[in-house]
Order: sequence, then structure tokens, then C-alpha cells
Amino acid sequence: MTLSQRDLAGVGVLISCALRPKVRPGAASAYGILLGRYRAEVEFRNAVDSVLDGFDVRVLPDGDLTC
Repeated sequence: MTLSQRDLAGVGVLISCALRPKVRPGAASAYGILLGRYRAEVEFRNAVDSVLDGFDVRVLPDGDLTC
């Protein structure tokens, strides 16, 4: 499976939401849906992790992002 432009935009939205401490991933929110994709889809997770690597940011085991 190759990621589409929409998928790549989702990578950006997920990272943007995760870096804002007051934003929480509700089940029906875009953030919650994208976080579910991060947890379930290897290719999407790899794309997110690759972008984060460029920012020298890593995902903590509980799903939080940190610098």
C-alpha cells in the first residue's frame, strides 16, 4: 500500500495535534481517528515516525510525543 496525499496530510495533522498539550484524541475526532491509524497501520506509523525523526522527536510508549 502506498500512502496518498491525503494520508500524508493526515500524518501532518496527527503530529500537529500531538504537539499541542491541550488537544485530546476523542474517539470521533480527527485526532482520535489518526491516532487509531498510527496504532493499527504499519505504513502510516512508519511515515509518522520518519517525519518525527527529522524533528528529533520520538513517540513515547503511551503515545505521547516528546522532544
